[in-house]
Order: sequence, then C-alpha cells, then structure tokens
Amino acid sequence: MNNFLDTCVIIANFDEIESHHKRAKEFIGGNERFLISEFQKSNEIPGLFLRKRRSVMKILKFIMTQTLDLEGYGNKKIELKELLKKYSLENPTKENLNELIGILNGLERKVDDFINLKIEKIIPNCTNKKLIKSLEIVNMPDAKIIASALIEHQTNPLILNTLDKKDWEKKKIKRACYRNDFNIPQVNYL
Repeated sequence: MNNFLDTCVIIANFDEIESHHKRAKEFIGGNERFLISEFQKSNEIPGLFLRKRRSVMKILKFIMTQTLDLEGYGNKKIELKELLKKYSLENPTKENLNELIGILNGLERKVDDFINLKIEKIIPNCTNKKLIKSLEIVNMPDAKIIASALIEHQTNPLILNTLDKKDWEKKKIKRACYRNDFNIPQVNYL
C-alpha cells in the first residue's frame, strides 16, 4: 500500500519546534515514497507559508511603527501571539524576526525538496462536490485533500497518514465511503 500524507505530517517533519516533529520524522524516515494531492502542492502548502510570512511582516511593521493595524482581521491578533510564542519571540526585535523569516524560508525549501525527491505521485484534485460535502468536514482544504485521496484509493490502495484527529476523523471518512460506495482506506494517526 502507498502512504498518502496530510500536509501537517510534512510540515512537522521539518519544523523542529512542532510538537509532533519527532513522530513525523520517524515515520517519514522509515518510508521511501509518498503521495500527496495537487491541492496540497499548489494551494495548501504555498498558502501556509504565505500566511506565516504575512504574520511576521505584520509584527515587523508593528516593531517599526509601534502600530499594529489589525482592524478587520478578527483572530489575527491571537494568531500573531501564537506564532511569536511558538518561536520564543514574546518580545520581538527586528533582528530575531529576520531570523524567523530565514527559518520559514529554510522550512519552505526543505518542504519543496521533499516534494521533489520523496513524492512518488501527486494525485489530481477531487472535482466531485458530492464526495467533498459527504465528508462533513468544516475545514474545506482538508475535505478536498481527503476526497482526492479517497478517489485515488479506489484504484491504488492507500494508507492515509495524518496528525489531525479532529478533521481527519475516521468515522466521517467511513461514512463518506459508505455513502459513495467507496472502499474504505486505513487512516493512520501518527
């Protein structure tokens, strides 16, 4: 069987600060090749790094102007605080934020290299809206990724590997498979 990776597994494999880094690294290190979806490669992973960079740029703007314009951003203030805490930057300076940008750029290069070297196949995006909706997952990117994997699983047996028990809930995946008369893949929580 082929190993399909959720994006969080790929990121945790390279981000040493991630709480699941060790488990992800052990799993990926013990396997040769993997599959991901086109949506992950083209949308989710680049979007993830773009959001992180934007957060750092907002912090830099704050440091330089002492004004943090978060009006209309809702929970962005909390997101910035969490990012600062994660990288131990409760009192950020321009220098350590430049270092953080370097860390993010390095992480993105490692993920790109991993995709180029270790991803055996990038499976097409799911266009079956009925399947996506039948997953009953609020997080639409995860629903699209899982739906793509379910379609691939029908001709190429997969093990779905994730760190996300909330959105990749086995019960919902099984229910969607029953509704769509699909074979049910194994879901592996690392």
